[in-house]
Amino acid sequence: MPDAAIKTTDSLLAVKLHINSAATPGVVFDGSALAAGFSAGLRDGAGNELVRSSQVSVGKLVLQ
Repeated sequence: MPDAAIKTTDSLLAVKLHINSAATPGVVFDGSALAAGFSAGLRDGAGNELVRSSQVSVGKLVLQ
């Protein structure tokens, strides 16, 4: 598969959750408080690193 151009505003991952109606509202995941060992990045088809973990931002998921 050929490499593709990615804009800084592109969303690379979407998650659909089926929430239990009895679930308690609150923070599900917070990208500003990641567990040790978490890393992210992008590589091209040849395995070359294009985006380092320090260049990736991860948001917050809150159940309201």
